Amino acid sequence: MKESPVLEVEVLVAIAKIFGDNFRGLSEKEIKYFLNASEIPDVMPMAPKWIRLYNAFSSVQNRLECSNNIIAFIHKIMKPSLYKDTDIVFKWRIANLNPKLKSAGLALDTNGKLTSFQKEESYINKPKFQFTTLYSDLIKRGVHPDIINYCKAIKKFHNNYMIIEAIVELIENRLCDLSGIAAEGEKLIRKALEFDEKNNPLVAINRFLTDHEKAEQIAFINLLIGFVGQVKNTINPRKRILWDIQHLDALEILTIASYILKKIDKTHIYIEFK
Repeated sequence: MKESPVLEVEVLVAIAKIFGDNFRGLSEKEIKYFLNASEIPDVMPMAPKWIRLYNAFSSVQNRLECSNNIIAFIHKIMKPSLYKDTDIVFKWRIANLNPKLKSAGLALDTNGKLTSFQKEESYINKPKFQFTTLYSDLIKRGVHPDIINYCKAIKKFHNNYMIIEAIVELIENRLCDLSGIAAEGEKLIRKALEFDEKNNPLVAINRFLTDHEKAEQIAFINLLIGFVGQVKNTINPRKRILWDIQHLDALEILTIASYILKKIDKTHIYIEFK
């Protein structure tokens, strides 16, 4: 069977929101049935309907690296025979799906069949182009080499957030290794870097001798807590998958991450002077 190209995150979200609509979308039982019929694992069955659908679509597409199962899902739902008494719902779904599918070079006809058309710029090449641009711009900025290496490893996912999330995990792992603390997020940062009148920090980013150096340590703690908190969004983890990080934003975020990693690297030089 020919593999259908990967669909962008924006398209997956749009499809999930339409079929997960509270009024004209699918019921919980219908979602379970059509996911199973399309061989799509229901990875988050207790989530709100559109979040549940998005996670199912994203998971199967990342695993198979194609959108075949998602296309099958749409075909099964959009059979006209299922809408004999609900023609208005059928027309509403087509009217709302087509503007979203257009960006993927797809369209639903009046019989509920998906057709494809050639675009001037293939949507499957766009993420790759965006990644290539991000990668080259990061090299020009001279960012930390670990960021370059992670970009190489994660580029197949076509997702800037995945790269940024991986770099945050790298930062946390560095602090864990240096401090010997098994924690994450703000808890890790405070335990590894904070100090008081009687105790020096476990990890210092400088010689930690002068008031200026101690003030720099405090500023770095605040920067790190804000940076990690913004990326991980621990208050509402579901928002992570929907954080649409554009090229320039990703470039700036990864540049800050590079600065943080370079500061942490210096602890290997100055930690003995605490």
